[in-house]
Amino acid sequence: MRDRLKAMVTLRRLFDRYILIILAFSLFAWAPLLTPAYFFQAHDAPHSVFYLVEFDQTLRDGYLWPRWAPDFAFGYGYPLFNIYAPLAIYAAEILHLLGLSFVAAVKTMYALATVGAGLAMYGFVRRLLGQNAGLLAAVVYMLVPFHLVEIFVRSAFSEFVALALLPLVLWAFTEAIAAPSSRRLALAGLAYGLLALTHHTSFFTFTPFLVIYILILLVGIWRSKGLSQALRAALHALAGGLLGLALSGIYLVPMLAEVRYVKIEQWTAFSYGYDQHFAYFSQLLAPGWGYGYSGPGLEDGMSFQLGAVAVVLCTFGGWLSLTRRFPHRGTVLFFLAATAVMVWLMSPAAQFAWQALSIASLVQFPWRL
Repeated sequence: MRDRLKAMVTLRRLFDRYILIILAFSLFAWAPLLTPAYFFQAHDAPHSVFYLVEFDQTLRDGYLWPRWAPDFAFGYGYPLFNIYAPLAIYAAEILHLLGLSFVAAVKTMYALATVGAGLAMYGFVRRLLGQNAGLLAAVVYMLVPFHLVEIFVRSAFSEFVALALLPLVLWAFTEAIAAPSSRRLALAGLAYGLLALTHHTSFFTFTPFLVIYILILLVGIWRSKGLSQALRAALHALAGGLLGLALSGIYLVPMLAEVRYVKIEQWTAFSYGYDQHFAYFSQLLAPGWGYGYSGPGLEDGMSFQLGAVAVVLCTFGGWLSLTRRFPHRGTVLFFLAATAVMVWLMSPAAQFAWQALSIASLVQFPWRL
């Protein structure tokens, strides 16, 4: 009897009811995907399916890591998977090989990425601020307007899957720095490498943010545990980053080495130029919704709203952080400051900063931030 009670107590400790709440709230984001219809009128919706069809054919031809799409460019072929990170498509291909149709595989990946984003954000924020804060962060992250725009307006498949990996990377490096070990180093490197293999734009834009976050954590370790512990944590963080780069080398090396042979101006100039896609402050608060495209000025056909709930919670969190002291207060202030910087970078006021960055054109849309 005592052993049974002990087992029940252990099971209750392992069971986290907050995860069930996150799963329940995630339904509001992905439940529309359960219908048999598919939103082919969304911006990149045909690409999500067509890329998977081509990936499936190339994989069946015997190429375990496809780089060339033989049927693109009117049958001449195109190095699609050499410049378009293919891991999200690979995951959808596994679902297709298990019996799902191409459309069902893509829709299932959207659902899994939504749930994964919530669970990753919950784990990361719970690590810093506790379960209640983690639950709130997870629900807001899954349902924030841009997350829904990514599915039902843009259908930006790989970019959406990458959104699930961002909090996972932060969580993994937080753990690796707080208590360095070989296992945590490996997990940090794996998460970082998966991000690079999923969406290269998210990887390149997120890396500077991640580096600054790591430096702030290291300063905290230095102040609390001394220089030697900070240096040890720094070496683990550096090793994790290098491991991630090594794991993603199968994609990054050929992509960077051969990009000069590809005419990329078709994705970075004219209507795709970053200077055509700044978001104005009023648009970040506008409650309207649309299914059109982004363009210069205020006449955009899609929504850039941050979300009223997210803005209110962020404002309240900022007020608490400035007026009260609590564990990881400095980390919260960093994220608030980073939010302000990101909002500024999305605006036309930051155009000079974009012009100063030689790789800024690869971002295409500042509102991606």
